[in-house]
Formats: sequence, structure tokens, C-alpha cells
Amino acid sequence: MATTSFGWTQTLSTKDGLRISFAPDGTVQQVQVARKSFFAPGGFLIAEPTELGKLRWMPIRGKTERKGDALILQLSNVNFELTATFAERPDAIFCEGTIRNLTNSDRVVVLAFSLPIDATKWLWWENLRNSRQ
Repeated sequence: MATTSFGWTQTLSTKDGLRISFAPDGTVQQVQVARKSFFAPGGFLIAEPTELGKLRWMPIRGKTERKGDALILQLSNVNFELTATFAERPDAIFCEGTIRNLTNSDRVVVLAFSLPIDATKWLWWENLRNSRQ
């Protein structure tokens, strides 16, 4: 497990080789899993349902700050603020955070964290009994 900074990125890692690199604006720039690297934008996205029931995804960007083995992301867009803290552990990278609505109205939102991984032919579990590729 090593917390490293490569120029403008902050990288969190586990002892089994998972590495997630963040850009200064809080987006994910690279993920390494089982010695395979994936380069593409990722990170937090927020969506609100449209009139037709579809989701309109918007990235949330801001700034990153290193505090020991933790990386704190302060992200915002026009309507939301998100604070997320990522912490390294030997066998995992944990994330916890809060999201704040900046409008004076009730709303429904979906928050996602995307990783730039090509998961073609991976096995995904939808629940404890059902999987799919």
C-alpha cells in the first residue's frame, strides 16, 4: 500500500495492486487492477430524472486535498456540493461523503462513481443469486 503523488495526480492504492489516480479537479484519470491499467475519465456523476424518466448525467468537479492516507474531494456544480473522503487500507479503498442540495426545493437525484475499466467478459452479480456477463 502506498500513497503517492505523480505531478498533478494523487494516487491511492492497496497492497494487492488496486490503484486509483485522481486529477486535481477530483476526476479519476487512471485505475490499475491486477497489473492492468485503464486510462479514461471517471469519477463522480450526478443525475436528475427528466420529464421522460431518463437520467441526465452531469460530472461533478472541484478540488482534491491530501490529508495523511486520505484524499478529500470538495466537488460542486450549479445545484450540488459533494464532499467525499477516500481512505487507503491494506485491502480496500474506502469512500464516505455527504451531498448537499443548493436549491430550496425537494428533488430526486442519483449519485454514481464511475471507474474507467473495460469490464468486457467480467462476471457481475445483480444480487446473491443472479449473475450476468
